[in-house]
Amino acid sequence: MSYFGANQVVANYNAMGPVKAVLEICVQLPGRGIGPKRISVHALSPGPLKTRAASGIGHFDELMNMAEKRSPQHRLVDIDDVVAIAAFLGI
Repeated sequence: MSYFGANQVVANYNAMGPVKAVLEICVQLPGRGIGPKRISVHALSPGPLKTRAASGIGHFDELMNMAEKRSPQHRLVDIDDVVAIAAFLGI
């Protein structure tokens, strides 16, 4: 899963920004190689999710609140939403 922080500086996201940027490159490169064979490669970017890993990000609650306010529906997705999209894409 990717995140907006791969392309923009996000306060308190720290080392996760470069990690997500590398993830996106790791999706793009194989996608270019196998895309002509009609094989898709996807990285989902659902926004911040409450996970055990996310709990280690400083000021994560502030990040969640900011993302929720900026969201068109003023709500964040949860892991069930991500699973539904992954299943739809056949990931």
